[in-house]
Amino acid sequence: MMMIWTLETTFWKMNFKSTPFWLWMFLGIGFLLPIPGCAQTSSAPKPDPPLSLSFQVIEQSHYSPVSKSQFVVINSSESWSDLWSNYGQAPNLTDVDFDEHTVIAVFLGQRPTGGYEISIESMKDEGPEIVILVKESLPPPDAMLTQALTAPFQIVRTAKITKPVRFIQH
Repeated sequence: MMMIWTLETTFWKMNFKSTPFWLWMFLGIGFLLPIPGCAQTSSAPKPDPPLSLSFQVIEQSHYSPVSKSQFVVINSSESWSDLWSNYGQAPNLTDVDFDEHTVIAVFLGQRPTGGYEISIESMKDEGPEIVILVKESLPPPDAMLTQALTAPFQIVRTAKITKPVRFIQH
């Protein structure tokens, strides 16, 4: 028995015992089921997420002799001495072994009042380079501030860094 489709034909009027109907339903569902499995997946390995590096604050203050903003990576005691040769007395780094550690110093530079800060938020090994996120904090607009020139800085120690370093300040 062959069914003719017209506008009056509805699902309820169909003859469910009709072989062609069930055959077409079976074939239609059979072709649709494999479609979700046909999505192409990439066999390329996913890149590893950046590896966070730990660090330890050696010194932090609102007063330093460094008047210009700068970020410095120090891998030797000579580099440490060179940095401070223009600024006077260097903070003591007797507990830093430059064969195993790197020192990172971030200087905000001279500011007109208190309330400013600079700090290293994170260090991440992103494969070809180390990315250091540096945060500059400004005083709130309505804050009562020290009326003195300040030059905030932070010095941290981390495991030896041999890769290029990129600083991101925000």
